[in-house]
Amino acid sequence: MADNKEYFTLPGDKGNINISEDVIATVAANAARDVDGVASLGRDNGEIWGKKPASRGVRVINNGEDVAVELGIMVKRNTAVHKVGTAVQDAVKSALEGVTGAKVSEVNVQILGVQL
Repeated sequence: MADNKEYFTLPGDKGNINISEDVIATVAANAARDVDGVASLGRDNGEIWGKKPASRGVRVINNGEDVAVELGIMVKRNTAVHKVGTAVQDAVKSALEGVTGAKVSEVNVQILGVQL
């Protein structure tokens, strides 16, 4: 299971913990949705990178020792787009490191549009 790229492996002194990339994507998506100014993840139809509904708009890149995440978001109108993007980066990194224990190397945010 550890060789499967759909899992992120955290080695420990009692053995390994394998965390599904779907779990990582879901944690990231929930953290991003909680940021003020985020209207939705993905485009209006919610499809980007062909993910399941809970993690749509999120792509996980497993680098072996760390994880990178890409998110596509729609922002609410009349918001400072760059501030929303930065807040999403901070929230996602904090949530992932706190919940999974994984080291997060990057959180890349793509602003896909503004919800009117």
